Amino acid sequence: MTHRFIKVVGATLVAIGMLVGGCSSKGKQAAQLPLTSEQKQLNLESFDMVWNTIKAKHFDPKLNGADWEGAKTELRPKIEQAKNMNEARAVLGDLIGRLKQTHFGIIPAEAYNDLPGAKKADGSKADENGTSGIQVRVADGLPVVWKLDPESSAAAAGVGTGWQIVSVDGKKISKLLDRLKNLEIEESMKTVYQSMSIQRAMQGAIGETRTVVFRDGSNALVTKAISMQSPSGTAAVFGNMPKIYVRMESKEIVPKIGYISLNAFFDPMNVNNKYKAAIEQFEKADGLIIDLRGNPGGIGAMAMGLGGYLVNKDNQKLGEMVTRDAKFNFLLNPQPTTFDGPLAVLVDEMSMSTSEIFAGGLQDLGRARIFGIQTPGAALPSTIEKLPNGDGFQYAFANYISFKGQPLEGKGVEPDEIIPLHRDVLLAGRDPVIEAAIGWIGCEKK
Repeated sequence: MTHRFIKVVGATLVAIGMLVGGCSSKGKQAAQLPLTSEQKQLNLESFDMVWNTIKAKHFDPKLNGADWEGAKTELRPKIEQAKNMNEARAVLGDLIGRLKQTHFGIIPAEAYNDLPGAKKADGSKADENGTSGIQVRVADGLPVVWKLDPESSAAAAGVGTGWQIVSVDGKKISKLLDRLKNLEIEESMKTVYQSMSIQRAMQGAIGETRTVVFRDGSNALVTKAISMQSPSGTAAVFGNMPKIYVRMESKEIVPKIGYISLNAFFDPMNVNNKYKAAIEQFEKADGLIIDLRGNPGGIGAMAMGLGGYLVNKDNQKLGEMVTRDAKFNFLLNPQPTTFDGPLAVLVDEMSMSTSEIFAGGLQDLGRARIFGIQTPGAALPSTIEKLPNGDGFQYAFANYISFKGQPLEGKGVEPDEIIPLHRDVLLAGRDPVIEAAIGWIGCEKK
């Protein structure tokens, strides 16, 4: 598989690297130190690499209307004058920001090297990061616990869904959210960055403990010591990306209705085998629910592979990928065993990239009904390269156009049934998105 078919989890990496400061205090201090003459030269070379790469490889010859030559004239002298890495990265961020598109960004070397599985400058790998087992969302303007890993220390400590996250190790989450409000980012991406940033704040090395203050269902403040544990799922490494833990679940959620959830489009062989077995199990079910909420994307070709189990006609496609000089159709090839009944796909504001291609394509084909919250429209195929100064550079090399001829970038997938997330529902232990999908399938089978 070539790099042209990669769908990188771009928003995740940019949010971690640039918003949360996901590097050590030593790394933050280093970013403020005066630059040596060698570092200045490497930053200049990095600027040229970013500018030239985008000019040569951006899928739109007009660069989304950006004055690229003017940007170079204006900003190249500024990176020569940068006094530290923070200033240099700000210049590169300004350059990339002229495009006004997702999946373009600079990942500071310190942050990238701190991510699990990433290679450090000396060739070694970063220490394994642990997880709290908590998945975060912003509901009714509040950062809350959306889901809990039942095997996590957070669950063992009695943390409940819907609990508001007030502080982590004494740092107020409200201050973090205030920082993000001031960023010049697309409105559709703000909740994405908020959730990811809070999630990152609650991570740490395996065995470490985070002291988290919550506001529970009765609005009382509750303090819990949460131990960081190994992430659940199968570890997968792809290209220059850090280690991703892939989790797929399948079950009969209610009698005669199958349920499949996938947290990332990686580890294709393992996922395909499990997915195929699930389709065979639910082939004659009254309906099937595929849950992509929280799935930030991954390998684009997997959308075609998994989609082939859901159609029984040839020559159907989810859409097409358009590069500077070529087009690639996301064709669906029907598999020997397919599910042909009512299909519900669940999405939310954290469903990005390949998830949007999969859900939006099936919606355009009339094959699936979409439930949940509108996706953010972060759908550009991209890749990550190392810059001469050691930072990571993520850039999109193609655009995605839906089956009906509409770009997903900046627009996203609008569900057929929009179901907002509310804290009181989470506190009650309900999932109205799944409830709505089950209800629709029941009506379709009558």
